[in-house]
Amino acid sequence: MQEDSYEAEYLNLKREYDIKYMKLCEDIQNIVTGKNSLPVLQDQSEYEKYQIEKSEITSENGIEDFWYKVVKNSDDFFIVNEKDEKILKHLTEIKLVEREDKLSFTVEFHFSPNDYFTDSVLFKTYNYSIKDQEITDVVSSPINWKSESVKPNKIIKIKKQKSINKNLNFRG
Repeated sequence: MQEDSYEAEYLNLKREYDIKYMKLCEDIQNIVTGKNSLPVLQDQSEYEKYQIEKSEITSENGIEDFWYKVVKNSDDFFIVNEKDEKILKHLTEIKLVEREDKLSFTVEFHFSPNDYFTDSVLFKTYNYSIKDQEITDVVSSPINWKSESVKPNKIIKIKKQKSINKNLNFRG
């Protein structure tokens, strides 16, 4: 019974956080698109750190190529090749959408019309099990490529083989 109480408390705290987080995401997107003006950064080094040109920032166009820069500079999560870069120039928004259980979520990638695929939104859904306390399934949207020649290279995971050299002699 106490476990149910902890789960309920966790879900309530998560919901409170999610509401604040979604508002923050909306504020960021309004700055990116130019609906709201960009806060003034403290010094030139911050502009350089985030690769933002002051001339790119206007109330009309927001921050040019913002989401492309975010993805390209987040090398902990993405590996970006040359073909990806061309496609990512059309990325206009990344949005998190909560699922009904308030733990699972979908990441939506919104794109402007482009020469690569017909989809305006691609998504990845992460299903979470509160019982197992882990992501149990990931579902990605299919991509409707306009042609085979525009597809980026597939990333292939290579398994490293363990090799033991039996000829090693560690006895001096």
